[in-house]
Amino acid sequence: MVSLIRHAHDARTPATTAWLLACAVGAGLLALIYTTRSLADAQRLASVYRPVNLALVIGAGAAVGTGWARPAPLLFALSLVLILSVLWFFAVSRFLRADEWGEPPSQDDHA
Repeated sequence: MVSLIRHAHDARTPATTAWLLACAVGAGLLALIYTTRSLADAQRLASVYRPVNLALVIGAGAAVGTGWARPAPLLFALSLVLILSVLWFFAVSRFLRADEWGEPPSQDDHA
């Protein structure tokens, strides 16, 4: 981040900075896929997790592609924020549509 700020007025993000940040975001998104498989709801909510996991793969690719393109530092940072924001909104919308956000209903709710 220091390098990104230091080169804020450059025409392109320095290659090492772009690759480090883009690959870190991409690796973090791919790690989320592995992590979600260990959740208790992963099998029960496969209809939610499958498209979210696909979106995470696409987001990781977009992040690495942004690193490869090396736009200006501000555009680079905004692109990564946009990728992460779109993924977050997509995941939340999938959980809301599945009506599975929050705690499962208790047995008393069915009585």
